Amino acid sequence: MTTAFARRLGAAAVAGLAGVASMVGGVDAAGAQTQPNACGLLTQNDAKKILGKTVRRETNLAGAQATSCSYVVAGDAKRLVGLGVGAFPSADEAANAYTRARANAQFDGLKIENVRKLGDRAHYVPKTNNFERTVSSKKLAFGELTVLDGQVVYTAFVTPPSKSKASDAIKSAIGRSHRRPA
Repeated sequence: MTTAFARRLGAAAVAGLAGVASMVGGVDAAGAQTQPNACGLLTQNDAKKILGKTVRRETNLAGAQATSCSYVVAGDAKRLVGLGVGAFPSADEAANAYTRARANAQFDGLKIENVRKLGDRAHYVPKTNNFERTVSSKKLAFGELTVLDGQVVYTAFVTPPSKSKASDAIKSAIGRSHRRPA
């Protein structure tokens, strides 16, 4: 996760009693906001379906503000899908973080496309500056889809850029986060 990604997602860890249900996060014993497990929301099998080839997990990062997970096609470091997730104590705080992420992308002069019918609000950046990867001396471009869904902000990142693949990653994550254990 780059500093720019963390900056866009904003501060998510807040002490208090408010929590997010089930896999989307909760409150730990000390009362601090816990974050969702990005690799639990975007699985290796999901990534294989999205990229169309066998993948291996590349990252599984957890922090106080967000978690991030990425998968790369086995033998092809130029094809990657990942997910960043931040759960917030309230829908208002999540909406503020989403708004800051969009404003920061605009400030950076990036092209932004609105996306309909995905979460409460969503936007796609066809070529983001949040992720850097160089393979064989060639800098790769990433597409980034950010979605506000209740108290959670999701960001899918894909190389080569693909709005539909990023959308598939977000849909898998949201679908899994909304399921309740039996």
